[in-house]
Amino acid sequence: MCSLSIGAVRIKPGDVLCAEDVANEAALAKHRAKTDPSGLVIRDVG
Repeated sequence: MCSLSIGAVRIKPGDVLCAEDVANEAALAKHRAKTDPSGLVIRDVG
């Protein structure tokens, strides 16, 4: 059986994050998506 998990990060316009911060937020969203029953997590940052 295959599954698909999607973790997304929305960053508000004007919020400046360094590449490392964006990568960390994306990794957290991905991890949460894999453990969430829906397989979908969208995180708002900023």
